[in-house]
Amino acid sequence: MQENIIIHLCKGVEQGKVTVSTSHDASFADYQETRFDFAAIVKLDDAERFIHIPTSLHETDIPAICTHTLQTIGLEVCTGPVVDFRLKECWSEQLAANTAPLLYPYHFSTGELVWPKQHKKKPNALHLTPTSRKWLMPKGHYVLVKRFSSKEERRRVVAYHLTPDMLDSELIGFENHWNIFHIGKAGLDATLASGLATFLNSTVLDDWFRVFSGHTQVNATDLRTLRYPSQAQLLELGKLAANCATLDQTTIDQLLASFRAVYNVRGFSSCPNNPNT
Repeated sequence: MQENIIIHLCKGVEQGKVTVSTSHDASFADYQETRFDFAAIVKLDDAERFIHIPTSLHETDIPAICTHTLQTIGLEVCTGPVVDFRLKECWSEQLAANTAPLLYPYHFSTGELVWPKQHKKKPNALHLTPTSRKWLMPKGHYVLVKRFSSKEERRRVVAYHLTPDMLDSELIGFENHWNIFHIGKAGLDATLASGLATFLNSTVLDDWFRVFSGHTQVNATDLRTLRYPSQAQLLELGKLAANCATLDQTTIDQLLASFRAVYNVRGFSSCPNNPNT
């Protein structure tokens, strides 16, 4: 599930432009190379110092899509708190009295929530006990992002908007293979959650994510490293998404394209520092 990178560094040498070369196989028949400023490879304001590997000049512009961190727009992201094997004594096949639903990524394998869903090795719910309750979250609007994908999947970042009416329960368990966007361990505003999920499912976001992530995992740290539109812009995007009959990939990308056009810039580069404007 990991790719290999060999890094050769020269200490004390002045840093110049960086050459990025690409080819699809060892024949080098389609070999190409592009030179980038060092600031396009390692962002000066990136506390994690991720190495970005763009393959065209077009991709270096993608960070301009937004300038806000999760903190500045008042959101948080965490890994799903339920590690199922540690709560095996609380497993339940169905939702019953004194239980709470437990969501796995396979409950969304069709693109929509299908719960309960039979699985040979996994439960659909957890019995409510003092041990299990502390790992559950209250019902609300959440944006869920799968932590793992296969190399063959079209997108690395796959987000779902979970609404309170999808499950008849006051508490919900999110299994460890999720990343969950939340506010203080509780849900988001409905329109904000819709706008965030739409943004995360866009092709432009996925292309940018692949520039600095060379593996098939999407971790909470990766999502904290991303930059986002302002809170007001996400709310506006959520309103636009609500007016769409369906939200397939083409529709999502058209929404993002039209939304950028409103700001008359390529990719939200005019986002103000104020998260609410």
